[in-house]
Amino acid sequence: MNECRRKNIFTCWRRSAGYCAGFTPLEAKDSGGSDCSYFLANKRFKTPRKLLTGFTVIELLITIAIIGLLSTLAVVSMSSSRIQAKDARRMSDLKAIQKAIELYIYEFDKAPDVVASTAWSEITNSLSPYLNNIFPQDPDSSKGVYVYCQSSSNNKKYLLAAALEKDNNQLEDIDGVPALPNYSMGNDCVAAIGNSVTINCNDTGGNIRMSPISDLIITNRTILCLGSL
Repeated sequence: MNECRRKNIFTCWRRSAGYCAGFTPLEAKDSGGSDCSYFLANKRFKTPRKLLTGFTVIELLITIAIIGLLSTLAVVSMSSSRIQAKDARRMSDLKAIQKAIELYIYEFDKAPDVVASTAWSEITNSLSPYLNNIFPQDPDSSKGVYVYCQSSSNNKKYLLAAALEKDNNQLEDIDGVPALPNYSMGNDCVAAIGNSVTINCNDTGGNIRMSPISDLIITNRTILCLGSL
């Protein structure tokens, strides 16, 4: 029994540099010689050379391109998901604050007071008891801010605003510019970083401009507003 049979069949494979790959031990029984000459002479036992050379450059480039494309799509999808998550939290926060204001009005027969000197901390202190002592904050202060206004003509009337990062024109909120004399923007509105100068509660093209102007200017965004104009 030669070395291409049964136990020594792998020795034959090694000596033939891979050209005997593909035969079975039963086929090896019919071989003659110990140098795989039988298999080299019979084309049906030869492994095509292209299968022995590995990947081509073109195949590698295509693989790399596909991996790069999939990675890019994953990053874009993750970024979009983060924006949607932050916007969802903003909408949830504003609804929670609105419920707290309604409870405050029910107890004190007015919305939390705002005057020119009112600080944001005064509003949070007034409403925190109705929010389990945790007042919501914008998830990304560099992209948005929460705004609260109390009407100077009706102390039960209020307005809440937040800027969303993604346009959303199907929100169940109020749209438009707060009307005078209901709100005097310099005196009746307050936010975490200053007093609001102007608010445009539009689903697209809305804006929030803070005072001082250098603090924050949000333009051409969806401005979510709850309360009344």
